[in-house]
Amino acid sequence: MSKVEIRYTGTGGQGIILLGVLTADAATRAGNYATQGSYYGAQVRGGITSADVVLSKEWIAFPYVEKSDILMALTTESLHYYLQSLKEESLIVVDETIVTLESIKEISKRYKFVRVPFTRICFEKFNSAFLMNIVAFGYMLRHLGDFFTKDFAIEALKDNVPQKYVDMELDAFELGFSI
Repeated sequence: MSKVEIRYTGTGGQGIILLGVLTADAATRAGNYATQGSYYGAQVRGGITSADVVLSKEWIAFPYVEKSDILMALTTESLHYYLQSLKEESLIVVDETIVTLESIKEISKRYKFVRVPFTRICFEKFNSAFLMNIVAFGYMLRHLGDFFTKDFAIEALKDNVPQKYVDMELDAFELGFSI
């Protein structure tokens, strides 16, 4: 794969923007090209938020996601909001703890679909959903390995989170990577 368009989406406050920043940062550290843009509604916390990332082996002429190859939706509302912006055969990754099953039955017939319990896993390990986005980042490496390695992801994480949380964030990343 020489280019991939990714859209991370959820609710403001879930760390969606950081997820996009980490992905783009890790890819550029590995020598690839990357663009990252963030979008959020009028209510920063509680409104739909998204981070669009384009990763490429070659120079990126158009830096925006038009039709995503990968959609990670961490809420039911954000999943439905961005369904129209998917390519055929796109991969959809959802947090099965939050995204309702009724909302995905028809969708799973048209797209590759993966359900991962990011929030539940986070609560089991950390007694909080605070690090759910970092668990998701670790998980996403399995789909983005053409663009960066685990080492580059860890470097990006260390440089983009407050130093006092780095150890906890690395634990969350490793948890997601092991799923």
